[in-house]
Amino acid sequence: MTKRIELTGIMWVLVIINNWLLANIKLATWIKISCLFCSLLIVIAWVSYQLKAQENIGKTSWIVGLSLLIGWIMLLPLGGLGLTSHVINLIYIPQTALRVLYLRRILIVPVIAICYCSLLVLWWRQLRGWILRSLNPHFATGSLFTNQFFKSFGIQLLVTIVGFGLMYLCVNWIAKANDFLGGAMLLLIGTWILANWISFLITQYFQLQLTSEPNVIIGIGLMVASVLLVIGWTQSLNYSSQLKTPEIISHRGVDGHNGVQNTVQSLHKTSEKKPAAIEMDIQETEDKSFVCFHDVNLKGLARRNTTVHNLRIARLQRISLSEHGFKTPVSTFNQYLKRARQQHLIVEIKPQHVSPTQVAQTFGSHYADKLESRHDKVHSVDDQIIAQLHRSYPRLSVGLIRPFVISRLATKDVNFYSLDYRTVNQQTVQFLHAHHKKVYVWTVDKPQVAQRMLQLGVDGIITDRLSLIRAKINVMKAPVTTRVTNVLWQLI
Repeated sequence: MTKRIELTGIMWVLVIINNWLLANIKLATWIKISCLFCSLLIVIAWVSYQLKAQENIGKTSWIVGLSLLIGWIMLLPLGGLGLTSHVINLIYIPQTALRVLYLRRILIVPVIAICYCSLLVLWWRQLRGWILRSLNPHFATGSLFTNQFFKSFGIQLLVTIVGFGLMYLCVNWIAKANDFLGGAMLLLIGTWILANWISFLITQYFQLQLTSEPNVIIGIGLMVASVLLVIGWTQSLNYSSQLKTPEIISHRGVDGHNGVQNTVQSLHKTSEKKPAAIEMDIQETEDKSFVCFHDVNLKGLARRNTTVHNLRIARLQRISLSEHGFKTPVSTFNQYLKRARQQHLIVEIKPQHVSPTQVAQTFGSHYADKLESRHDKVHSVDDQIIAQLHRSYPRLSVGLIRPFVISRLATKDVNFYSLDYRTVNQQTVQFLHAHHKKVYVWTVDKPQVAQRMLQLGVDGIITDRLSLIRAKINVMKAPVTTRVTNVLWQLI
């Protein structure tokens, strides 16, 4: 056992304290910031002491502090030790830039990912080399990945796998016998794994030679403090919930494999199950009509390498779609709307090669009043389509689709958000609810994920498996363990 155990204990306590305090919406902001600042000072002091820089402690502390701050910034896309969701609500990115990113994400996101990975390498090799030489002028930067690094990384990975196995037992075995105990153990193990990885990165980054034995009293004290903090945090999650079961919404108008998506055929079958709403997709045709279709290209369902925007509605109606053993023609939106009758709809307008202002005006002039009278909703990933609809038809309920969240969500001229469930956390839901905006999540096909979304307080769950999710979701099912799971997802 080496001094790294001591660093893991310190990080364990700090991760728990800071994330617990940040989750408390009633706590003053200055208290949260003060705690974060004190945590940084503690880690700076510990690392500086291990570098044996007593003779030049001021310079060393500044370099270590700057290094840790840069390291935390580099980790923001990976959760930022649980702080990313809080930072996002402080960041404002112009809607114009976000629109380009969301509409061209298939091209832009891989480029951003490559740039980020390149920055990680530069941070670990070039910046790290400069920092280590600043701390020790005689230091010679070696290989990026040494044999010792791979050995340490292998041990770290093995410990993590064992930890994940224990977390699985907490969720699937212990929680069923005792929800509070399962949740507490899950939080204990999950936060320890995160703290262990942080201490690993810090020791490797600064090449700390931690061969001495840890202080036993400090080690025991940190462990006891962590356990007590976890129990307290878990108890704060053990509250009597006033949550209501969210609306269960059919995605693309299907329930499992009961028909071809976005067609009158599947609508007929799914509407008999009486979902809260049916979410479906429409696209504008060459002759300014609308058909029900999701994909950019017809190749997947019709085996034709062309797009909706390049065909007239009469031609599209003669094209057959095949999926899951079913076959049916393309449905027009007029046909779909007529068949829906008393079934509420959430209509997604796909921005496929169209002018947002023109498609909003065309769609609105034909359907806005009828959809508003039916209490239906419209959403799109394109901000300009939604903004134009809201200006022209302010009583129509409109929402924005977000495949990911990287800045504070706009709350003007929008009634609700449809978010990828993987991007949703407690801060996002609380922020939108505070601004009286509903939160729908997509596409939730696993009961465990539906339980998580329920405990987050979302207003609606959009799913391909309507009957399954509706049968399995339960407000009272292991609420503490589910809330702890949401906390851990936010940490990463």
